[in-house]
Order: sequence, then structure tokens, then C-alpha cells
Amino acid sequence: MTRRSTVNGIPALWTEGPEPYTAALVVGAGVCDETLRTAGVAHLVEHLVMAAMPRTTLETNAWVDDELTVFHATGPREAVDEWLGTLCRVVRDLPLERLEVEARVLEAEDGAAAPPALAFMAGARYGTDGVGALGRHGAPSRTLTRDHVRDFVARRYVSGNAVVISTGAPPEHADVRLPDGARPTRPEARESRLALPGYVADPPVPLASWLVERTPVAPVLLTLVIEALTRSLRHDQGLVYEVDGGSSPVDDATLLAVLWADGAEEGQVRVLESTVGVLRDLAASGPEPSELAHEQAVARQRLTDPRGTVDRLVVGAYRLLAGRPVRTAEEESTDVEAVTREDVARAAARALETLLLAGTRPVPGGIAGVPDRTDDEPPPVPEVTGRPWTRRLLSTAPRDLRVVIGESGMTQTAHGHRHGGSWADLRGVAQGPDFRALVFADGGQTTVWPGHLRNGAEAIAEIDRRAGVLAFEVDADWL
Repeated sequence: MTRRSTVNGIPALWTEGPEPYTAALVVGAGVCDETLRTAGVAHLVEHLVMAAMPRTTLETNAWVDDELTVFHATGPREAVDEWLGTLCRVVRDLPLERLEVEARVLEAEDGAAAPPALAFMAGARYGTDGVGALGRHGAPSRTLTRDHVRDFVARRYVSGNAVVISTGAPPEHADVRLPDGARPTRPEARESRLALPGYVADPPVPLASWLVERTPVAPVLLTLVIEALTRSLRHDQGLVYEVDGGSSPVDDATLLAVLWADGAEEGQVRVLESTVGVLRDLAASGPEPSELAHEQAVARQRLTDPRGTVDRLVVGAYRLLAGRPVRTAEEESTDVEAVTREDVARAAARALETLLLAGTRPVPGGIAGVPDRTDDEPPPVPEVTGRPWTRRLLSTAPRDLRVVIGESGMTQTAHGHRHGGSWADLRGVAQGPDFRALVFADGGQTTVWPGHLRNGAEAIAEIDRRAGVLAFEVDADWL
């Protein structure tokens, strides 16, 4: 039974769990709360906090994902409570003198808050904000400043945006507290201009993604597809070793589901064809009753396993932060067992409508009727009125190269295609040694090379002026 309480103004969830005692601070601060300019700040804050914690014999750790940061400790009750109190003191007075060191550690770690497959699909399907941030190549960690960290912590590390969880009565330590504050609004994801269903070339392994309602049918559908592909592609054909998947929320009603597989490159098309085939079969007639019953039984076993107590408390904390009902393990099991074959069929039909496949190489003929959109040009952006810059006479750039910068935005035309966006939608400007890359909210990127323009230095100066605090320095290999 999950119980609710408060700890010095912070909501708390707890249940009597197996020994030893575990407690954690769950904060609604993840990659989806970052901007292109502040990419990596959630992870940097976690590093700064943990670097300042004293040595302990407790089992401790912390992690950051798409929507949460979690700090946890396991051991004797009194020592765990003291550790959480110390952690909250550190949060209130971060060791910002360590910022440069920890930023270098982040770059050395090169860690990601989401599986690469999920990050790729989020970036392909969405712009820079919300879930799209998982797949964005943003500012390098070394360009983060103390002000970026202070602002992120001031908005996110507040009592209304955190939950204390524990496998026993919650801590009573006076220092387990955060500044008062309400949960801030999370940036909304904006769909990219990629037409769906479709296929794109880039990742080293075959991927598939689709949208599904945030209901119990979402994990059931994903698991049914994974199981069917594992039987066919591994056990029957020997094409892959593993098929796996994951998901991330897009908004209050929708999840992005992603599936990936390993195996040789020459088998990628067959893997993706099989994925489409499984989804079509499920959309046509739903799963076999025995398959659905099996997945429901597995879900009940997982949800009621006492070894998953802490994980379920983290899920409960996430739901509480998102304003969703906190469900018991029994309630969640009952919800999954209520999923019908018709529910799965409807979810599979929507998956086919929103399907995006990906693999290493272009497939001009498409895959199982899903067209290859690798070389599709996005719709042209509206023309901007302003000062034009044209191609230098001695340049290898396209002859129609033209950059226009005005009060409302900028555009660049090359090879007959016009790209760019409005200043209101500008999310970042990468300042390279000989280029400027402007990134807009829909994920579009326009790279301006001043060396190809007449009076190109003046164009760069105007872009930098417009960029303001959104600008960040990068190396030549950032592109």
C-alpha cells in the first residue's frame, strides 16, 4: 500500500518495503526541461550535487532521464535520513566553483539520458523543445555558466516540483527541505515537418517508432511487437540477437514508443518489413488471446514483485509531479488486465498511421509500402523582408545563394530551396570558427557560411546581434 505524506513541505510517497531502508529525492528536472542553449544542465546539476556529498558507507547514486532527476540512498534509517538532509543543504548552496571541472567530466562521460534509439526518433519527429530535446545536438557542456545552473535550480528544485520516496516512514530530518515553489510549466514538443508514415536513413541499427495513447495499452502493444519479432527474427531466422524498446511522454495524452534491434546491416530491411507486418496483423485482428493473456500475466508479476518497490515509488512520484493519479500495484495490474484485443488493434492502427522507420542506408523503393523520406525537402519557409546578402563571385556555393535578414526572421536560399525561420522561433545559434548554425523550434537548422557571401562578416554580425544569449561557441566538428 502506497501512503502519502509531506516532509517539510515536500510531498512524500512511502510504503513498507523490504530491508534495507531506501529513500530518495525525486525532482521534476530532466532533459525535456532544458533548452538548446542549456543542454546538459540537468546532468551538470546532478554532478555538482553528488560531487559535494561527503564519503559514506551507504549505497548511494543519482541519475537523470528525460523528465526526472533522482538521488537515492540505501542503508540504516538514521544514516539515510542524514544523507538526504545533507543533499538538500548542498542543493540550496551548490559548489559552483566546481562547474568547469564537472562540465569537463560530463564531456568525458559522454552519457545520455535516453537510449540512442529513443533520442534519434525524438529528434527526427520533434523540434528542439520537450521530448525533442532528447535528440538535439545543443550547446557543449563547457559553455554552461553559473547563471544557467542557478536559473535551472531556482525553477526546478523547489518543494512543489519534488517528491520524497521511501521504503518505510519518510525521513523526519529538518534539513530535508527545498525552497517553496510550484511546479513550472514544461516546454511543449513541436512536431517536425517530416511527413508520416515514412522511412529515413541515418542510424546504424533498424528503428521503428509510433505514437500511442498514454493508457495501459501502450506497453502491451510495444511488448507484443517485441515478442513477435523476437520469435521470428531471432529464433526462426537468426537475423538478430535482441529486439528491445522504450518510450517517452510527448504530452499528457500521448507517448512516443520506440523499438530497436541489432544484427547485420544487410538484414535491416527484413527487420523493418517484419515490424510493419506485425503491426498490420495486430491492427487487423488484434493479438491471439493466449498472447495477450501471457503479457498481462507478466505485467502482474512485474508490478507485484517486491524487488520493484523502489522503482514503483519512482513511477508514483513521477505521476504525482505530472498531476496524474498515483496507482497501486494492484490497480495497475487490473488496468493492464482490462486491455482487450480490440484496444490493441486500435492502438496498432494508430501506430501504422504515425509510423517512422529508420535504418543505415536509403531505401528508394520504401519498406513494405512505407515511403523513403530521406531526401524529402521540408516545405519552404515564408520569405522575409530585409537586407539581402548574395553569393560572392569567386565561390563554390550554389549560384542562387541568398541570405535575407529582417526584423521578423531570416532565410537562406540555395539550390532553389528556402530555409530559415522567425526570431521568435530561434532556439540557438552555434558560433563556429567560420559558420553560424541557426536552430529553430521545429528542429530546422540553417547554416550560414560568411566566406561565400558578399560582405559576409556583416551578415554574421547581424545574426550574432539577434542571437543574444542564445549564442554559444562550438568547434568546427559540431556540425
